[in-house]
Formats: sequence, C-alpha cells, structure tokens
Amino acid sequence: MSAPLRERAANLGDRLRVGSVDLRALRRTMERFFEHHLNDWGAALTFYAAVSLVPALVILAGILGLIGDPALDTLSDNLKAGDPGPARQIALGTIDQVRDSPTTAGIAVVVGIVGALWSASSYVGGFMRASGVINDREVRYPFWKLRPLQILTTGGVILAIAGIALAVVVTGALADEVASLVGLESAWSTAWDIVKWPVIAIVVMTIFATLYWAAPDSRGRGFRWITPGGLVATGAWVLGSGGYGAYIATVPNYNHVYGGLTAVIGFFFWLWLSNLAMLYGAELNAELERAEDR
Repeated sequence: MSAPLRERAANLGDRLRVGSVDLRALRRTMERFFEHHLNDWGAALTFYAAVSLVPALVILAGILGLIGDPALDTLSDNLKAGDPGPARQIALGTIDQVRDSPTTAGIAVVVGIVGALWSASSYVGGFMRASGVINDREVRYPFWKLRPLQILTTGGVILAIAGIALAVVVTGALADEVASLVGLESAWSTAWDIVKWPVIAIVVMTIFATLYWAAPDSRGRGFRWITPGGLVATGAWVLGSGGYGAYIATVPNYNHVYGGLTAVIGFFFWLWLSNLAMLYGAELNAELERAEDR
C-alpha cells in the first residue's frame, strides 16, 4: 500500500472512533456473534428463563401479597400498561392466583424463593457457559463453588426485579396520594408514565451488569455497572421491547396465525430478543478487550 493510501486508511480509522470506542468493533462484534452461534445460545437461555419465570413471579406476587391487595392491584395496573403484551398475560395470571389465595402468600414466598433460586440458577449457569464461548474461556469452577455463585447471582437478579416492582408500586401509590391532595393528578400521571421507564431501563442495565460480572471474564475484572456492552444491550432491549410490543399491537393477523398460543409464542420471542441483546453486549465487551491487546 502506498503512503497516501496508508494515510487515508489511518484517517478513516480515526474517524471510526468515538472517544475510546472503536466503531469498527461493532461490526466485528456482529461477525463474532454469528461465529459463536449466539442466536442458538439465546434460544437455550430463553428456555431456562421460561422455566425460572413462574417461581420468580411467585416470589414477587407473594411479597406484594404480604403488603396487601392494593399493592397487587397497583402492580396489575402497571403491567396492563406495559410492554410486551404477551408477558403481561402470564404475569397477571400468577398475580390473580396469589390474590385468590391471600392466606398462602407467606408460604408462596418461602417456597417460591427456594424453587426460583434453584431453577433460575440454571439460567445463570447457561449464560456463564455462553459467556465462556464469547471470551474463549471455559467455565472450570468446581461444582461446590459454581452452584453458590449461580444462586448468589440469581438472588441478586431477582432482588433487582422485585426492587423495581416494589418501587413502582409503593412510590407510585404514594405519589398518587400526594398528587391528589395538591390537585395535580393529571400532571403526575403523565410524568410518572414517562419517568418509570428510564428507571426500569436502569434496573435492566444492572441485571446485565450482574450477569456479566458472574460470567468468565478474560481479564478477571470485578463488578462494573456501566460498560459499553451493557449500554448497547440495554438500548437494544428497550428498542426491541418497544418495537415488538408495537408490532403485536398493530399487526391484525398476529393472533390469527398462532391462535390460542399467541401469548406464549409472543412471550418466548420477546425473551429470545432480550437474551440476544444481552449476549451481544457481552460479545461487545469481549471484542473491545481483545482490541486493546492488538
């Protein structure tokens, strides 16, 4: 290559950088995404997520059931207003079961915690293996060390989800009372509908960061709440969830194709999209680390 061509190539490389992030890493990340068959790993993680979902919902609904039926009603109202549509039906069904049997709320919490932590830890284990493929590093922890790590990570993720649900329920109900007293019901309702979604996005990013921390890392770094991959994954999750929810709401033939399985198929597809976003973020973090070594 002649000197002028090398100079132009170098200038092009400079223009493909934003701060310390090489934008070409996004293309290389997508290439490695398919090389590592992460779309298939996303499908596997979707199965693990589906298995762990009901126990996790039992924990959440059980905790809110201990607070009282108004808390469950508020959570139901928020779920009905949220996306994606198919997920709402499954979650609302679990909440209705807890509401119909309020005396078992305490038992539901205990049984749900044990069942969810064990079954959902399989999801964390699957993600750790997928992350091992991403980082070209096999998971070699002994069982006595691996399982507690998976359960600890699972507990952190469930607590994060429960925390955001409680925050939406408690702060939303409290703020409604205050807004009613000062005569700002309409303004507050609009503001709350806007504010709560960035909060949920922050919690999603925290969940991604927790899973990235537990997975095998080529550098052995500690917990990092904000990473390029985490930011991209969260943005992709928000856009994907909103876009898919809008698609379901606007396509008239969607229910005709799947019939009675529409909710289940739609929910699984949303879980798959969510896992793809998370895996792409993990691949991007790994690619940026590899780029530092070049």
